[in-house]
Amino acid sequence: VGEARDKDIIQRNIDQLLAGRVYSNGKLIGWSYTRSSQNTADNSNTQYALLGLLAGRQAGVKIEPKDWNEIQDFYIRTQIKVGNAGGWPYRPEGAGVPMHSMTVAGLCGLYITGLELNAGKQQLDEKTGVAKQCGQYEQNDAVVRGMRWLESSFKFDMSNEQHRATFYNVYGIERVGRLSGQRFIGKHDWYREGCELLCGVKKSPLNQQDDGSWRISGGIDSMPVISTSFALLFLSKGRTPILVSKLAFDGDDRSKNDWNRKHHDARHLVDYASKALFRKQPLAWQIFDPRLADLSSDAQFKEELSNLLQAPILYMNGHVAPDLTPRQIELLRRYVEEGGFIFAEACCGSQEFADGFTALMDKVFNKESPLVPMRADHPVWTAHMPLDPREFIAGRDPREHV
Repeated sequence: VGEARDKDIIQRNIDQLLAGRVYSNGKLIGWSYTRSSQNTADNSNTQYALLGLLAGRQAGVKIEPKDWNEIQDFYIRTQIKVGNAGGWPYRPEGAGVPMHSMTVAGLCGLYITGLELNAGKQQLDEKTGVAKQCGQYEQNDAVVRGMRWLESSFKFDMSNEQHRATFYNVYGIERVGRLSGQRFIGKHDWYREGCELLCGVKKSPLNQQDDGSWRISGGIDSMPVISTSFALLFLSKGRTPILVSKLAFDGDDRSKNDWNRKHHDARHLVDYASKALFRKQPLAWQIFDPRLADLSSDAQFKEELSNLLQAPILYMNGHVAPDLTPRQIELLRRYVEEGGFIFAEACCGSQEFADGFTALMDKVFNKESPLVPMRADHPVWTAHMPLDPREFIAGRDPREHV
């Protein structure tokens, strides 16, 4: 709730979580049910510990980089590689096979530690705005392997598995989706699919019961308070208002990732806006990738436009000139016509991106509304805090422009 008097309590909670780590042969193997556990831990307890550490960090508690590094190393070290993919088992210290619910837990751990450890590693020069290590992320390989495994094995229903934890798995999928900003996991529109199952649009064991609860016979899934809590967390957190969508582009070529050289830019922007502008209203961001959609039919086009309009701001970033298909360009035009706002940044001051974005806007608006610099007396420069327009329009006096 943001009360300053709670800071000491939160700090003690974080200290207790860190003190509860379990080690084997001097290496972290995660967390268990009690602090007295010896040489045994599991990735389920470890996921809860990481979510607790993240909550403490968001409340302003300092957690040392060495602790985040140790946790990240644990997840990378214990990932089970399967070809070019990889997942996590229940017990990280022994032999095992990747499990769906534990793999989403492992990905959550890597995303959370990555949020903290990537800060400053790109070596940004604040005077020039150029980052020496722009686009380089050390933990990418383990994340990519984990996402590959999840994409190929994706499922909500665990009722036929040996370890039945369907609704825990549902909540884990929501955390991966939100922490990564991904609307799609592989070909799966995870939030829509989950809602259809939980709300009964599609017949499934996950459908809500007549008494309002969720439950499945067998194991922890048969406990309605726990299952219902996980289902409600999925439904409510998944519907956090989306402030910014980050556009994935480069025609239809998904192998190109120039649009995502800064993995955490949208998250930082949304976190700041939530605290400074919206009285701590929880806000979300997501990646909008039109390359995953078939825009050839009018029905599909309208559906994607509706999805895009969930966010009032569409954000673009990169080093090279953005390459969009004619249908994707039409999608941008309709988005603006329906009230959307496009915000673009030339990453590291890239002139190629700036020129390419200007050319793109000429295509979007058929050269009817060319981009021009805003006047120095425009309200945007003082709407939130005083800004010097000359810092944003290199070599030009903004007073010259209408």
